[in-house]
Amino acid sequence: MTAWAQAVQAGEVVAGPYVRAAADRHLRDLVEGPKRGLKWDLAAALRAIRFFPQVLRLNGGQFEGRPFELHPGQAFRIGSLFGWKQYSAQHGAWLRRFTRFYDEEGKGNGKSPMLGGIGLYMMVADGEPRAEIYAAAAKKDQAGILFQDAVAMVDQSPVLKRKVQQQGGNPVWQMTYRGRGGDKRKFKPLSAEKAQSDPRPHCALTDEVHACRSTQDRTQHGRIKRAVRYCRTLLSTSPTAIHCRENVKMRSAACGGICLQGVFANVP
Repeated sequence: MTAWAQAVQAGEVVAGPYVRAAADRHLRDLVEGPKRGLKWDLAAALRAIRFFPQVLRLNGGQFEGRPFELHPGQAFRIGSLFGWKQYSAQHGAWLRRFTRFYDEEGKGNGKSPMLGGIGLYMMVADGEPRAEIYAAAAKKDQAGILFQDAVAMVDQSPVLKRKVQQQGGNPVWQMTYRGRGGDKRKFKPLSAEKAQSDPRPHCALTDEVHACRSTQDRTQHGRIKRAVRYCRTLLSTSPTAIHCRENVKMRSAACGGICLQGVFANVP
């Protein structure tokens, strides 16, 4: 991870200006972060990164059944999300620094499978009792696309297939997992079209963020101390006003904007 960021900074890896800014931020925070109450937990970063090839399997075409090997840029994102910690005096513990992830890329770069993998990690490996994981979008069908990627990865994974229960069929509408303490965790799609009373997400995976503001409002998380929200959107040639506002804000986050320290952004 750090080696990749150094390669980006040195120009050895071709990257856009805001990917370079995110790499610079990581390297800068390794030096200056402890003074601001930040900690780089390499073991936590590697645990999340290794979950993908060790537990998850891809689906579809020539990738069917292959281990989910993250490319270096994806590994940098996953490692950053789970490796950076910030001390919380309120909870007396080191918690995740980043509570929001914004990922903007062109079509076909594996955003949905990566977010599906994050959702599965948050359900089975993050240690949150009774965790609620949601794949959220404005419309039910769109929310189902991301969720079904996660379902397919469970079907392909020898480890998860034994431990994760699926409810419904054609399509599966929910997955559940029993934690070591016996608590029940769930992963399901959520849309603005269908009301659901008071969701309490430990992790909300938002698809096409520029098209689903009402769904984002329903997945805000104020009561769960380690809750996170991950948003993906397409790199658009005809962006909406909402998309433009988010893009500008996330560029500031990639550069380490002082008001956006809890946001990690991958922006071209």
